Amino acid sequence: MLDFIRNKAQKSVLKFVIVLIILPFVFIFGGYFSSSRLQISGNESPVVTVNGEPIPYGTYQTILDSQLKRFSGINKEKIPPELSKIVQHQTLQSLIQELLWSQLADQIGIKISEVELEKTIREDPNFKVDGKFNSDFYLNRLRPFFEENYGQSYEVKLNQELKVIKVKELVQRTLPFTNLETADQFLLNYTELNLEYVRVPKNLNETQSEHSPDAASLTKEIIATWQKGSLNKDWLKKNSLTEITTGLKPLKAIINLFPESTETLLACVLKEPNGLCPEPIDTKNHYLVVKLIEYKRPEPKLLEEKKNSLREQGKLTKAHLILSNYLQQMQKEAKIKSAIDLP
Repeated sequence: MLDFIRNKAQKSVLKFVIVLIILPFVFIFGGYFSSSRLQISGNESPVVTVNGEPIPYGTYQTILDSQLKRFSGINKEKIPPELSKIVQHQTLQSLIQELLWSQLADQIGIKISEVELEKTIREDPNFKVDGKFNSDFYLNRLRPFFEENYGQSYEVKLNQELKVIKVKELVQRTLPFTNLETADQFLLNYTELNLEYVRVPKNLNETQSEHSPDAASLTKEIIATWQKGSLNKDWLKKNSLTEITTGLKPLKAIINLFPESTETLLACVLKEPNGLCPEPIDTKNHYLVVKLIEYKRPEPKLLEEKKNSLREQGKLTKAHLILSNYLQQMQKEAKIKSAIDLP
């Protein structure tokens, strides 16, 4: 593949700085590293092996340095040790996850041809001068630099990255997405609700005087007051409570606001004639008292206009969830040995 590039090598010099930021996933899993320790003796030495396949120490360290410099530049100060450890962990995790996807690509027969690899390299704008591929820079500068610092060849790393892209594209392209799912996406995006709510902490009595009403009594009083009119701000302040109005928001945003009680909340406010839940919703740490102020249904004709974009959006969301779940499963089953200790 490189013979053609070498034959076309030019003498021009390209000023170029490579900054690789590879953090596509930020999952923190514990307990799957082997207690067997690897020994690092150079950039080519494995910092970790995943199912027997190594990740070079140089790749990990170079990407980590780039990430730390980026954070340092943003904060304009020295990075705290706690943040540094998080970045170390995320960098290693991202490399492990990338290798797992590459291994899956191998298992299902996804390959990157020499032609595709060469085309990707030649079309990379970072390797061009005046719109033309600079073979001299690529062959005599970039490749030696990359191999020395990353502990592996640029083509090997690029091949792996392209396989990962193909695996994810395959899932997104072949994933079924029904008309019913499209209709659900339509309702999530274009149904709008405006809610008013008060969260009453279950441990409220611990922060109040012994003569203060308990949480259950307060929720009953809020509901009774709402049935007649509005809550008194002084009363709320006295009881360390806050009345919050969401404003008119898509159903999807409302679900994100109340992830622990979405189903109960919606069934309640949409069922009751006055939109007021007659009973508080019991969540982990709070009693949620809520009422519906405004409810806007989308026009059915809008579905026909938006269905194609909604289908694509829904497929991406569904694919992301499937890929995330499958990644977790692969990580649990993978045999991983590390040369470094991370939190």
